[in-house]
Amino acid sequence: MAMKKSRILITGGAGFLGLNLALAAAADYDVCLLDNLRRKPIGDLNRAKQSGIELVQGDVLGRSPLTELARDADIVVHMAAIAGVLNYYKAPYDVLRVNIGGAMNLLELLTEKTRRLIFISSSEVYGTNAGNAHEDQPLTVDDMKEPRWTYAVSKIAGEKLCLTAGAQKGLEVVCLRPFNIYGPGQSGNGAVRDMTLAALAGEDIVVYGDGEQVRAWCFVDDFIAATMAAIRQEGVGDEIINIGDATGAVTARRLAELIVVATDSESRITHKAHFGTDILLRTPDIAKAKKLLGFSAKIDLEAGLKITADWYREHGRT
Repeated sequence: MAMKKSRILITGGAGFLGLNLALAAAADYDVCLLDNLRRKPIGDLNRAKQSGIELVQGDVLGRSPLTELARDADIVVHMAAIAGVLNYYKAPYDVLRVNIGGAMNLLELLTEKTRRLIFISSSEVYGTNAGNAHEDQPLTVDDMKEPRWTYAVSKIAGEKLCLTAGAQKGLEVVCLRPFNIYGPGQSGNGAVRDMTLAALAGEDIVVYGDGEQVRAWCFVDDFIAATMAAIRQEGVGDEIINIGDATGAVTARRLAELIVVATDSESRITHKAHFGTDILLRTPDIAKAKKLLGFSAKIDLEAGLKITADWYREHGRT
């Protein structure tokens, strides 16, 4: 008789990262996705259904159907959140309400059956200037009147909520801080997606500010591999772990140049003043991820951009 598979609940599971994680986990786990579906689902949900993945429409701020789903979950990956820089300015209170309130609601509904919670945090918690950022360094939130930091505050609060709930309830908690994940199927506003679509359309590629801002870009498959390791690996409870690719660190201007090459485009690169507060430097120290999860990025930036460009060339906007 085949052993019953452990059940994974992924909140925000119809999103870019959630659906990729679900597809990776489906072979070894019974996977259920919770998503409010207010945005157009990312990727091929038919493929998810064919893989035996269950999709339930619901909100992390509500009790139904989350109560039942949380009760049945052996492992929970909490991804549901309002993200995207434009949303930080357009609806900053909603960012806090959903991201903090959703985490609190989920934690209250978990039962003793759930043995591990993976909380997807963000590198935004490191502030405007974070080179080789380490998990133990003090976190920085600048001017409290600046809407940009609503997301960072919500993720700092989420980490603390999950870690303290884990300690009190005897739940293994792993907080992952992803650094600039990109790849095929990403939706919403994002530098790689926006630049790639512009390049494929022959439009100008817009770089905000002077283009000297540095990010370390990590391909989605590498992030998913790290998250799967966090799900499987024993002895990593009560940990905060950076996930990223320090070798993928480039300026915004250089990213645009690489995308022009990846898309074989003749687009011009133009500059525009940033509409809010920008991040000057953000790169990760991933020593802990290597030690605890055996993680290292496999897909370099140029290869990842080419894969991404080819996908958008075939599928268009998402």
